[in-house]
Amino acid sequence: MKSYFNRIPNCPKLLSKSFMKDDPEEAVLPEIYFNFLSNIESQLEMVDKTLENSDLSVLETYKQMKLLSSKIQQKRKDNFFFFFGSRAKELINGLCMPLQKKVTEDLNSFYSNMLQYLQKRYDVTDDNPYASLAAFSLQEGTEFKDFEKAIEVFQLSENVCIDDLCEEFSSHRDYLCNSVNRYGDYVENWLTFLSSVPEHDVPNISKVVGFLFSIPGSNAFVEQIFSFMKSKWSDTRNRCSTDLIKAELQVTVNYESKSCSEFCNFSKGDVQLLKSANSSVKYN
Repeated sequence: MKSYFNRIPNCPKLLSKSFMKDDPEEAVLPEIYFNFLSNIESQLEMVDKTLENSDLSVLETYKQMKLLSSKIQQKRKDNFFFFFGSRAKELINGLCMPLQKKVTEDLNSFYSNMLQYLQKRYDVTDDNPYASLAAFSLQEGTEFKDFEKAIEVFQLSENVCIDDLCEEFSSHRDYLCNSVNRYGDYVENWLTFLSSVPEHDVPNISKVVGFLFSIPGSNAFVEQIFSFMKSKWSDTRNRCSTDLIKAELQVTVNYESKSCSEFCNFSKGDVQLLKSANSSVKYN
């Protein structure tokens, strides 16, 4: 890496200064910092991929951000060598004590700034409204008080009848209280429950659960939709109606996981779809 930056023309002064030190100990500092960044980058990348998942629920967002914050805080409390990465640790051990102190202070400062940045932009405390909804991730089952809290936090009382909800919960208490899904997909678990009972039996439970899981877990999926919309509503198609673009987006997003043959078979079996396609209404 040092050889690369030394060879390139017009190397940025900061990098040039870092990679062209004469002192052997100081010359190894860039390698320490880059190894440290490589180590932390892999951890952040895993969280980033989770948060950009289109299936991410808002419950998972709080869980991931809380976990990241806890990891950073724990690493600051632990022996500093344990969280700088093995290669960085090896190189730091070879430095004189003054340089060891300087490097560890720099890397500790990085974690402190990282934690401050995270906490400034996302509330990872128990005051976050989503912290009170952890029960809906089915780690320990769901109680009626959890539904009451969700209704209070999101002001759903106008659309949900608490008394009827209580009756619905009582009728299905055994399943809801014992529906623990510690390692599986809790969204799938909710779908299994809601599809196993008639909709008119649990209308209020459906409203609460449906509302919670309709909240985007992050803005990544929303930004993806706008990107799709921009490509479909281009300058050459600026006379397309809003309804047409909406329909194209719905097909693109909802059926993107199907192969061409799967979509063909699906379409052939949908009588209403074939009837609409054969009609002249679409041209009106």
